[in-house]
Amino acid sequence: MSKRRGGYNKTHGLSDSPEYKVFMGMMGRCYNPNHVDYHNYGARGIRVCDRWRNGGFVAFFEDMGPRPSPRHTIERRDNDGDYTPENCCWATRKEQQSNTRRNIFVTVNGKRVTLTEGARRLGLHPRTVFSRYYAGKTPEEALGLE
Repeated sequence: MSKRRGGYNKTHGLSDSPEYKVFMGMMGRCYNPNHVDYHNYGARGIRVCDRWRNGGFVAFFEDMGPRPSPRHTIERRDNDGDYTPENCCWATRKEQQSNTRRNIFVTVNGKRVTLTEGARRLGLHPRTVFSRYYAGKTPEEALGLE
């Protein structure tokens, strides 16, 4: 970095941006064993693509662009996949809740959805469906599809 009056030039000028915080969080989850969420990411083999690791935040921001709103965070479409431009998008927490390892999936009317979404589509209360599921029914039985 080159010196300027009052300090050093920044390479991108976005160090205080929400996108930069997302980028740094992603890097920490994947590469810092002391990060609170490392066990769910780096320890599972989740990595950041070479372009974003080597090109840093600038490459990340070129690919992802600004967050659509303050409610959006980064999501990996394939939960077991790496952080790559093809596998990442901006999504709200509600959208992300449909893409976790804890979810139970079922096909309703030809579409793969979470058990909760299946209950909603069929007009059932999710709590009722989960009680049936945890009582030993298959997801389809819990929804009354079998």
